[in-house]
Amino acid sequence: MTSTLIFGGTFDPVHYGHIRSARLLLDFFEEARLVMIPCQVPPHRPQPAVNAWHRANMLNLAVSEDQMICVDDCELHREGKSFTFDTLKLYRARFPDEPLFFVLGYDSWVTLTTWYRWQELTDLAHLIVLTRPGGRIVEREELRLWSVGKVVDLDAISCNSGNVIRLSLEQFDISATRVREALVGRQDIAEWVPVPVMNYIAENNLYRDIHVST
Repeated sequence: MTSTLIFGGTFDPVHYGHIRSARLLLDFFEEARLVMIPCQVPPHRPQPAVNAWHRANMLNLAVSEDQMICVDDCELHREGKSFTFDTLKLYRARFPDEPLFFVLGYDSWVTLTTWYRWQELTDLAHLIVLTRPGGRIVEREELRLWSVGKVVDLDAISCNSGNVIRLSLEQFDISATRVREALVGRQDIAEWVPVPVMNYIAENNLYRDIHVST
C-alpha cells in the first residue's frame, strides 16, 4: 500500500540538506510519496525572510526532476497560522485509507507539547522523528509519558496512524540561516542549493537586504 510522507517547513530557502533528507526518508519505504509543504505563517518562529509563494516556487524548482517528491501549497491558501493539525486533517480526508507519516526534526519534537492540538496529531498520522546518529533523547516528562506505547519500529507499523517512529538520518552541515547569511554577504551558495534555486534567488533579488535571524 502506498504511504504518504508529509515534510513541512519554512524552506527559507530550500537547500540540499532538505532535499537529501527527503530522499533518504524515501529509502525506508518500499512504496511512498513524499510531499513538501511550505509553511505560510509559522506558529512558533518569526515570519520567514521572503514570502511563501517565493519559497514554494523555489521548492518546486528543487524537486522538479524527482518523481517521488512533490510540493503542496495547501498552507498558502489558509488564513492565519499554519497549524500542523489542520494540514494533517486535510490529508487524512484526502487519503482516508492510507498510512500517513508526518516528518519532524528532533528540535521540533521536543517542543511538541506547545503545538496546537498536539495530542491529536497521532489520531491523524504517524509521527516520524528524525534523530542524529548516536544522539541522546531528552524530552519533557509530559511528552515522554504521552509517547509511552506509541514508539515503535517502522517495520512494526500495522495501521494508518497512531505511532511515533524514530529514524536516524545522516546530518548535513547546511542550514537555511547559513545560506541567508551567505547571501547577505554576497557569498557563493553553489555548494548548498540547487542551481535552479540559486538562479531564482538571483533573478528575484531575494535575501539581499534582510536582517538574518534563526
